[in-house]
Amino acid sequence: MRGALKHRSASRQGPRAWKTYKGEILTGFSHGAAGIAYALLKLHEATSERSFREAAVEAEAYETCVFLPEVCNWPDFRHPPTEHGYVHQTSWCHGATGIALSRLAALPILDTPEVRRDISHGLEATRLTGVQALDTLCCGAMGRVEALMVAAKELGDPAYLQQAHKMASSILQRSGHTGTYALGWKRAPYLASFHRGMAGIGYEFLRLACPASLPSLLLWE
Repeated sequence: MRGALKHRSASRQGPRAWKTYKGEILTGFSHGAAGIAYALLKLHEATSERSFREAAVEAEAYETCVFLPEVCNWPDFRHPPTEHGYVHQTSWCHGATGIALSRLAALPILDTPEVRRDISHGLEATRLTGVQALDTLCCGAMGRVEALMVAAKELGDPAYLQQAHKMASSILQRSGHTGTYALGWKRAPYLASFHRGMAGIGYEFLRLACPASLPSLLLWE
């Protein structure tokens, strides 16, 4: 992991982070700065190695620099900007939900006004997006349900858990009407995988029923 610290690149905004997809310094959990920062903070917690924490703080500072207040979200640099601005998502893999989740899970390690602000922005975008589009853990509404569950735990606010249950109930009700869940695979309407298929949706329903018994797999618990 020390080698990874040497492979950071300076962003146009100044703070260093990692080039991943197509040589871009991305935001977000799965391919971007948020997920790497979270991993580094967990390593710092386990090893007390200061350089891991410092690199995580700098990576999060990069995401702070590119935040888009007009949409309360972070840009998805995999796509070039359009006439309407940068593309943005509200999912675990890319965008506000995963960024909020990464900051929430690392609060015992790094708790600053900037982190709290990112959490607030990310949860607001998550709440406003609701159950739109897909139902999956990775790219869809079940990932947003997970973020709200973790928010309830880490912030000590049961209102977030109520929102998570409400969103999950809406997803379940919608699937009853359509006869299926929205997975986003036209050629394979049924997919059994975890992040982008039925296994993850089923697991999240189980986790809602027994949150103290089942870990958050989106946080690698």
